[in-house]
Amino acid sequence: GDDHVAVTQEWVEKGKTRNFTVGGQPLVASWDPVTESVGIWKRASDKPIQNAIVNVHGELVNPASPGTKLSPQPFNQPLERLNTVKAGLFWFSWVNFFPKTRLNPEQ
Repeated sequence: GDDHVAVTQEWVEKGKTRNFTVGGQPLVASWDPVTESVGIWKRASDKPIQNAIVNVHGELVNPASPGTKLSPQPFNQPLERLNTVKAGLFWFSWVNFFPKTRLNPEQ
């Protein structure tokens, strides 16, 4: 579609979990401190994910203890990773090609 978003690692890491939408799809960007990486996941509903981070397996975990899964999992299954993410791409290069890109969007 024509809806483009870029998120910075610093923005996600600072907030731990960031909820937003792209092209009507509810998403969550989450910082996983265990793997020191950002993941972007499809949310199962419009309801924001709060008081949790998403690990590399798409499971919601306790931010105070990243090895501890929340029980029960709110959606009873892991979240689906967004496979169209261009990881490592410099956002400032991206916005030159797509000037309407939203940078670090808030829900």
